[in-house]
Formats: sequence, C-alpha cells, structure tokens
Amino acid sequence: MDDKFRKAMLKTGHSQVDNDKQVLVYEVDLYKDMIEELEENLIRITNDYKNKCRGFDQMTRDMKKLQTECHFYKECLQQRECLIEVRRHGMSVAFNHLLSPIGSTQRAGLVLIDSHECNGVDALNGDINGTTSESIGDDSGSECGLSASATKTAASASAISQEAAQLLMDVSGFSLEAKIKSLLTEKQMFMNEMNAIKTELTLERERSAKLELTLIHGSNQSANCEPNLDIQREANKLISDYKFKLRKCEQEMTVLNGNVVRLETQLLRYRTAAEEAEKLEDELKADKRKTQRELREALARIEELETSNAHLQKRIDKLKSNRNIVINTTN
Repeated sequence: MDDKFRKAMLKTGHSQVDNDKQVLVYEVDLYKDMIEELEENLIRITNDYKNKCRGFDQMTRDMKKLQTECHFYKECLQQRECLIEVRRHGMSVAFNHLLSPIGSTQRAGLVLIDSHECNGVDALNGDINGTTSESIGDDSGSECGLSASATKTAASASAISQEAAQLLMDVSGFSLEAKIKSLLTEKQMFMNEMNAIKTELTLERERSAKLELTLIHGSNQSANCEPNLDIQREANKLISDYKFKLRKCEQEMTVLNGNVVRLETQLLRYRTAAEEAEKLEDELKADKRKTQRELREALARIEELETSNAHLQKRIDKLKSNRNIVINTTN
C-alpha cells in the first residue's frame, strides 16, 4: 500500500508539473505575440517619426527662407524710411555722419557727395525739396538726429544711394552737373534710338500687312507684273515656313501633352498599386500572427492531449496489473 501510495503521489506530482509546464508554455507564447505586436508598432511609429522629421526639416527650411525674406524686406523698409527722412530734411546729414564713412548713411544704402569736390557746383547741395539749411536747423529734433552745429558742414553735401554714386563714378565729367548732363544726353540718345526702332517695327508690320493683302487679292492683279510675282513668291515661301514651323510646334505640343497624360496615368496607377500592396501586406501580417497563434494553441492542445493519453494509459496498465494480481491471488 505504501508503494502504491508513493506511486500515486508521484503520478499526481508529475501531472501537476505537466499542467504547470503547459501554463508556462501558453504564457510564453502569449508574450511572444505581444512582443511581435510591439515590434510592429515600433516599426510603424519609427516610420511616422521619420516622416514627421522630414516634414519638420522642410518646415525649418521654409521658415529660414521666410526669415531671410522678412529680414530683407525689413532692411528695404528701413532704407526707404531713412531716405524719406533724409529727403524730408533736405538731404542733409549730421557732422558725425560726415566723419564716419561706415555710419548709418552707408548702412541705409546712401553715399555722401560733397558739391565742392565737384568743381564748386553749389547749385546741387542736396536741395531736392527746395529746403534750405535754416529748415535743417529747425528740424534738429527729428528722428534723423541732426544737430544745429553740423548743419553748416552738412549743407555742402548731398546724400544719394550707393548705386547712384557708382553710376556717377562711371559717367564721364568732372562736376556733378556735367555728369547729370551727360546722363541726360545719353538718355535722350537712347530715347531717339528706341523711337527709331519703334518706327522701323511699325514699317515692318505695315509691310507684312501689305504682303497679306497682296496674297488675298493676288488673283485680281495682273499676272505679268514681275515685282508682284516676286513679292507673292517671297510671301508664299515665308508663309509656308511659318506654317511648317507651326505644324511642327503643334505636333511637339501634342506629343508632350500625350507624354504628360501617360506619365500622370502611370503615376496614379503606381500609387494605387503601392497603396493596395501596403494594405495587402498589413492583412498578410495580421493573418500570419493569427495563424501562428492558432498553431501554438493547437500544439499546446496536442501536447496536453498526449499527456492526458499517457496518464490514461498508465492508469489502464495499472488496472490491468491489479486485475492480474487479484486473479492470481484468487487462484
């Protein structure tokens, strides 16, 4: 009886160990599924992070570009305001601006020109609005910060932009008045040349119109007129060339439009195929996880059934041995 009890206890312990093992195996499989899902979530989150990083970089570049443009426009606005102030106060500058060549005038895009350095031309002393040095002294408390002690010095200087100063340096002449006269003369010459070109263009258009009228009414003219025939042949040749070029351009445009439509169709088709492939990939991954889970559950169930079968077989063997013992004892 002690041996039987011991054997029964051992079998019970083995059964308990097997059950604990099955529970642990099931928990391990469950943790594996959770790890796979977490890995997939990590991959998806990583892709989202990369996309957001690319978007952030693009927005950063756009912001830097906008900041650069904003700074440029602010500088332009500051130069404009400074030019307005200088114009309002008679284009005069303070004494410290005259002493400092890298002062606020250059920062505002202006250059000081002393009229005495232009061979004593005192008529151009920066008096654009007709203001005088007395009005400069009255406006000494304005935003430009002009002082009354520097008005006499600033009265002989003119503030112009750096581009205008560079242009004046390139113009021939010793005085400022001579340079301006040279610029006006050159401007008048260019205007005359432009008018001549416009006149020539008008004549050419009239000639083209006459050629077209000649082509239209060519059948009503005399066939023996040699100049008209030459003009008609020249016009026909010119029109044929233009028609050929027009047909060629139309053909190229048609081909390009067809290529654009074809490429757009291919792009749409590839985009649709990529989206469908991504959806199919997600579905296949989900099916794979489901199949693996079912497989692990089936294997666990099979192992459990095999263990139960082994226990039942042992009990059957035990009952058979007990029956044989009973039969032998009765005999």
